[in-house]
Amino acid sequence: MPEKRKAAGPCVDEAPMQLLKCDDIKDLEKQSLESQAQARSIPDARFIAEVQSILVGVDLTSMTLGELRSRLEEKFGLAAGTLASRKTLRRRIIFLVHQEVLKKSHRSSDCERIVQEILRLEDCPKTVRQMLIDSLHHSLSLQDAPGLHPHQVRQLELVRDALSDGRAKLELMLQARKEDLVLAQMELNGKETEVLAAQSEAAAAKELAEKAEAVAKETESEICEIEKDLTKHAEKAKLALEDTQKIKQRKEALVAVQKSLECMAKGLWRCEEEWWECFATLQQHMLDTGAESSLLTAATVSLKKRPAERSDFDAIAVEGVANFLCLQRSTADDELSHRPRVEMEAQADVLSSQSLLMATQQRAKDEMQALLEAKAAQETSAASAAKAADGLPASKASLEEHQQNEADINARLQSLNQVLQQLADWISGSSTPGQCGTTIEAVESPTSTMGAGEVMSLEVAATAQLTNEEQLVMPSLKDVETKMLDLSPLRVPTPMKGRLSA
Repeated sequence: MPEKRKAAGPCVDEAPMQLLKCDDIKDLEKQSLESQAQARSIPDARFIAEVQSILVGVDLTSMTLGELRSRLEEKFGLAAGTLASRKTLRRRIIFLVHQEVLKKSHRSSDCERIVQEILRLEDCPKTVRQMLIDSLHHSLSLQDAPGLHPHQVRQLELVRDALSDGRAKLELMLQARKEDLVLAQMELNGKETEVLAAQSEAAAAKELAEKAEAVAKETESEICEIEKDLTKHAEKAKLALEDTQKIKQRKEALVAVQKSLECMAKGLWRCEEEWWECFATLQQHMLDTGAESSLLTAATVSLKKRPAERSDFDAIAVEGVANFLCLQRSTADDELSHRPRVEMEAQADVLSSQSLLMATQQRAKDEMQALLEAKAAQETSAASAAKAADGLPASKASLEEHQQNEADINARLQSLNQVLQQLADWISGSSTPGQCGTTIEAVESPTSTMGAGEVMSLEVAATAQLTNEEQLVMPSLKDVETKMLDLSPLRVPTPMKGRLSA
């Protein structure tokens, strides 16, 4: 035999069983008991009124008993499944529903429409509505006479008076809704005007911000140009100072050369080395300044001699060299005399550019501050416009709600006026129930479907909605009860057997 092995553990796909704690079970039981006690304390009249309001205008073949119980539990604030938790509650609800289904199956479409209008009388006490609904079928019955009996007419007058009171209240409500609608329209118009003004202000603020930004950018470009001009003028002033310095150095060099020439011209050198030093200075200067070679050659020969040894030619050569140096010094002096004006003009351009730059920078700072303020104003205006626009949908929704309320009241008034006209015709005798040419069609609510649940077989009851004009054979009450409740005749609770729970 193969060896048995223990299971490794729970399957991965299996979810662990969720067990309720004892405290949770006790809480659920407590809530269920409280809900059952609450259900038992509700009188039959309230159950009947709610069942009537649910069944009016409903296709009896499309509703299940479980769905009806769920609606009742929701109406009375009971826990789900409370009305099906006990046999006594189930039988009580089944019996009440059974009675109301039978009543509904005997009502004509006109009667059903009137019942629907009676159920809409919210200000009317429930007992009064129940009285009118219970007596309405008998008030429209023509089985014992060809026309309405005076007592039936009086009963219809009671219904007409009740509906007339409801119409008067609806008209007052309609007038109030119209006033609310006017106020809502005025509020919406005000909001739309506010939104348009806020959007216009936001657009103007945006335009101002864009202009301020453009001006700030233009000023920045202007600052860049001024800085370039300032750099150029500063460079020019620097060059002017350098040129002046060069002229001064050239003049100082000329003075030294003149001293060397004077030493050689007057024969003041003490030795040959000193003469060569003086002559080298003169020779280098004349070569640098582009003097004529003949003048330099003649000066070389003439300056080697002592003054007493020189001829007239030598004297002329020495004098020519002296005049050449004097002319250069005079030129340097003239240039130096003009240099202060040139330097002052260059410095003035620098100062002017600096002043213009400082003024422009200050203007740029002011424009930047104005730009920041314009952007802040733009953000504030945009926020105000957005806030105003956010409140607009609520105003539109409020207006649409008031319009819908007015339309609903108008629809109710139209339906109520048709019913009142029908009652007036019956009371005056111009028409009789079941013979009216303008029969009001019953309004059926959308059918709803249920999945699982206890089916309330109302098909037979639906086929039993016959008027006096229809020459069809009604099924026996016993058959209707059996099919509607899906129970055997022995299990149908009746008041005579005392099977109903209080």
